[in-house]
Amino acid sequence: MKKLVTILKQAKPIDIGSFLQAKLHEVFTVTADKMAQMGLMTTEERIALSGSAGDMLEALRDSVSKNAPILNTKQLEADDVYRLMN
Repeated sequence: MKKLVTILKQAKPIDIGSFLQAKLHEVFTVTADKMAQMGLMTTEERIALSGSAGDMLEALRDSVSKNAPILNTKQLEADDVYRLMN
């Protein structure tokens, strides 16, 4: 646990918009991978979803830039990133 905190404190700062994009990508990818592993979709369908995830993240980035641009400059502190990751 202390090692993770140390790594986070040494990491490059991240803005709120980018952090949210990364977390959405993570949740989407992990969930889709689990569904594919369970046989709920084919490999081809899973690959197609990857493109949809990219489109979704691009739309989010564009929307944040238009509607809440401050979130692309507002930096998260390492302690906040740690709490949000756990």
